[in-house]
Amino acid sequence: MSQQQSVDADVGWRCEIELPTPEEWVPLDLDADDPRSWADQLVSEHVPRAVAERREALVAELLEFRDIALGKDAALACVRLAGPTGPVAAFLHVVPVPDPSLTGPESVAEIWRQERPYVLRRPEISTVQLPAGPAGRLREVSHNGEGADDLIEYVTHAIFSPELPGMLEVTLTWNSLAFGEEYSVLADQIARSLRVVTA
Repeated sequence: MSQQQSVDADVGWRCEIELPTPEEWVPLDLDADDPRSWADQLVSEHVPRAVAERREALVAELLEFRDIALGKDAALACVRLAGPTGPVAAFLHVVPVPDPSLTGPESVAEIWRQERPYVLRRPEISTVQLPAGPAGRLREVSHNGEGADDLIEYVTHAIFSPELPGMLEVTLTWNSLAFGEEYSVLADQIARSLRVVTA
């Protein structure tokens, strides 16, 4: 098991998660001064046998997912590689959402129940009790384009920790729908492992 953590200096807390098969996961450095150099070095370390074309594609993927994490103000993000030369198989990010209008799992479940044009099938929505606090759980398939390759599936746990204002969104996303059940179980396992530590 591998542990990732993120420290938020402004509010004095950090979140910790445990990841199975740690050799398959790559943390995304959200504070890198030179993202391209960071991605190049990371690919050299994790997939040294990849051919040049595959290396360049993986660097581009890492930078894309890093940008997504930054755009969401993620506190923590990492990707799971599909094999010794990639590509990225899954994307995990943890996002603090300090919204006072979100008072518990049912409040966020109400938002999820609203019709959203990009969702392709009826979402699975439930509430669960996790070690870090009560949570809303969402599993759905959506599209971010027009082709079959643009379909993605994800599980989000909106965790309401008594240690923090608002909630923590823990989302695992993947684009191989055939592995939906496997990744759904993995998302639940990761959410159960999350701990919030305050200063």
